[in-house]
Amino acid sequence: MQEYSELNYVPIIVFAIDADLKVKTNARVIYSVKLLKTIKEFSAETITEQQKEEIYSKLLALNVRDKESRTQHVEGIHKKKAEAANQVSANSCPKCGGELITRKGKYGDFKGCKNYPKCKFTITN
Repeated sequence: MQEYSELNYVPIIVFAIDADLKVKTNARVIYSVKLLKTIKEFSAETITEQQKEEIYSKLLALNVRDKESRTQHVEGIHKKKAEAANQVSANSCPKCGGELITRKGKYGDFKGCKNYPKCKFTITN
């Protein structure tokens, strides 16, 4: 989108409500439920209606819309989740491969990676 390089824009990264945000960035990283509120913080219109339509069309073209690609994407996510669950069942950390050990915490027992503090993976028992 180099043809719009003169535009002042605010990058907003949006995640689903159940996502685990671990990103450190200067951009606004938010959950989907806060998207409208975040957009409304920027009330000044800086682009024309035509520019808005052109940008929208370009972004829409980049969106995964065909059913097969979307299905493959979702299947890949489910496969990763299943693999992670299998690793946890085998007391192996899905993030770093370290051993999971039972720990005692403020809110009860949980499994945590033996490589803590390098790896902060935890799961409740």
